[in-house]
Amino acid sequence: MPGPQVGALAREMCDVTRKLAAARLVVAREGNASVRIGSDELLCTPSGFRKGELTPDDLVRCDLEGRQTGGRHRMSSEIKVHLAIYGVRPDIHAIVHAHPVCATGFAAAGVDLCRHSLAEVLVDLGHIVTVGYHAPSSSELGAAAGEAAVDSNAILLANHGALTLGRDLQNAFDRMETLERSAEIAVVTQVLGSEQQLSPDQVQHLLSRR
Repeated sequence: MPGPQVGALAREMCDVTRKLAAARLVVAREGNASVRIGSDELLCTPSGFRKGELTPDDLVRCDLEGRQTGGRHRMSSEIKVHLAIYGVRPDIHAIVHAHPVCATGFAAAGVDLCRHSLAEVLVDLGHIVTVGYHAPSSSELGAAAGEAAVDSNAILLANHGALTLGRDLQNAFDRMETLERSAEIAVVTQVLGSEQQLSPDQVQHLLSRR
């Protein structure tokens, strides 16, 4: 029987995955999420499920070596990416992986989304980093995501999707929404033909507030 902390995290996980589906940040059976349980275990989404329909009983657990320790379903094959990020970011307690349309469009087009025009995005996400293509679920993708996570709370995966990191599940979800909104605004500025960039001093001031 899971303890009260795990039960609360499981309910929060299902709430966040329902929000991801409702916001169309994931469709069908794509996407995944995880959250730390104490110092040596993760609660994560299972493979092959629609994220908007998950219940607490569907969730699975694994240790920090990627070995499944609980749950009746198979855990997501992309857990390697999550583990690599947790390994370099002890301050991060939750990770969301989704396929937001505009942000993923930048990743698929090979267009940089690391823009310095929105103060709130810089404060919350830091530099948005895009990592080169590696096969989903591969150790190479995990290593690349871990390296990118050192300085960023939002990572685009070339030809794949997006990751956001948070102090908890809700924070990770909020950052996914922020990432997608920043991509939408970037598209608008391209249509308008102009984007007012912040100065290097202004950027550094904002980053220092993180």
